[in-house]
Amino acid sequence: MKICAVICELNPLHNGHRYIFEKAREATGADRLIALMSGHFVQRGTPAVTDAYSRAECALACGADAVIELPVVYAVAAADKFASGAVNILRTLPVDTLVCGAESDNGELIDIAAHIRAEEPETYKSALRACLDSGLSYGRAVTEATAATAAGQGADGESVRAMLSKPNNILAVSYRKAIVETRSDMDFVTIKRAGGDISESFSGTFSSASAIRKILDDDTVSAAMPAKSFEVLRRERKEHFVRSDEFGALILAALRDSAAERIEDTPDCAEGFSVKIKKLADSSASFDDFMFSVPTSRFTRGRIMRICLQNLLRITKEMQASGYNCARLIGVRRGARDILGLLPQNIITDVRSESAIPAHWLPCYEAEKRASDIYSLITHRPAKFRRRLITAD
Repeated sequence: MKICAVICELNPLHNGHRYIFEKAREATGADRLIALMSGHFVQRGTPAVTDAYSRAECALACGADAVIELPVVYAVAAADKFASGAVNILRTLPVDTLVCGAESDNGELIDIAAHIRAEEPETYKSALRACLDSGLSYGRAVTEATAATAAGQGADGESVRAMLSKPNNILAVSYRKAIVETRSDMDFVTIKRAGGDISESFSGTFSSASAIRKILDDDTVSAAMPAKSFEVLRRERKEHFVRSDEFGALILAALRDSAAERIEDTPDCAEGFSVKIKKLADSSASFDDFMFSVPTSRFTRGRIMRICLQNLLRITKEMQASGYNCARLIGVRRGARDILGLLPQNIITDVRSESAIPAHWLPCYEAEKRASDIYSLITHRPAKFRRRLITAD
């Protein structure tokens, strides 16, 4: 059986996601497609618009055969850790090809950037230090250092820089980098996303997830979503929508309850910045006030949101670097249950496989439970860390 995988958030699932699923099967000739999907919280450090189970329901209705939840220690991580954690899990599965949607379908440029990032030649390290010393954010510094190194190797540095200015391309490079670093024999295929570059403006059929989120309760978003996805979105938003104020209050309460040393131990925090976070958390009247005051040129809003959420979920640097590769199977299509027999022990399908998690990885699994509990609080849903499989026709 030939299996391909797509790493995704589906926040929410839109026509572009369904397009990637369709093209992934077409490009790889796969018999089965696994979606490795972020759970209740996503990489931006925010709650997903609907919970993991409802998004898995959409994925199974729109082209996926099985949905495995990307552990929260990686789902709320920066791009490289997000990618390496996901690839580390996929390497345990019988996956032949990782398929990624990107703004570019130039595999050569992606490969050049990925090898530079994986091998880190001295020219790259030197350029990165210089960019960081000049005050650039880490993400921007990585882009500039990669482009400069590529140019020094005879590649088109400007094309590399332009390619790395697009968010899905950055993730594609991170996925390819993880495959190179682990010497995985997994094939890697990029598919150019439909609808052109990501835009914050709603543009109809192939609008981006971020554009859809801006007008989430406007029925015009149905034009950009498969019917099942729109139906589930409306069903979930009716009662179990995210209460942003309540989420912000939980974040601020956790920061106030944490010592600066604990905040500094979150994966996205850097030495010394925790003192500023702690001081502002203690003095801010609301989470909105806090977020207005805390970002800097080096620490973007997204990175700060990840630090805040990592602190709330008690995710530490050690947990994210532990090599944790257990992940819950949260959905399987009824007609694809043959895939169950191919899953290794680290994929959690029931209470028995849950009990087999090695003791040193239990803090990572506890973070999953904590994320589920917190999401239930901010969506006014009874607490339930579900273990049963979801099935769909």
